[in-house]
Amino acid sequence: MGAYKLTADGRLLRREREFREKTAEEKQAVAADHGFESWDEYVSFCEDADPDSRIQRGIGLGAPNPQTVDEEFWLDHNMHGSFEFHGRSDDIEDGFHWSYEARFTRGELDAIVFLGERGDGSPEEYRPEAPVCVEF
Repeated sequence: MGAYKLTADGRLLRREREFREKTAEEKQAVAADHGFESWDEYVSFCEDADPDSRIQRGIGLGAPNPQTVDEEFWLDHNMHGSFEFHGRSDDIEDGFHWSYEARFTRGELDAIVFLGERGDGSPEEYRPEAPVCVEF
């Protein structure tokens, strides 16, 4: 999944990233954050440790990444068609999620349509009331 944002003038932008190798100092800092003396010790632990040991140390299951983001920028996605996106509120106990559809013609936003709500994290709870459509 990529990251997108909708601009005030109705364009859909897609986040792009360029990566570079971490410097020796950056690798050392990551290793130290996880309680290791060196990057090599950190990598070795991750290769040999069982998943529970890794999780208990707060490392997670992914391999240590020798790369980092060098540059992040946004490109015009020039969308033609529909793009579904979702909102949520962590403040609601049952975890409601809202679904929307943004409709584009040759990169220009035509409408945002409210598709409905989902509750309890279950798709069966989807309530497709009459969609609310905002025209642009």
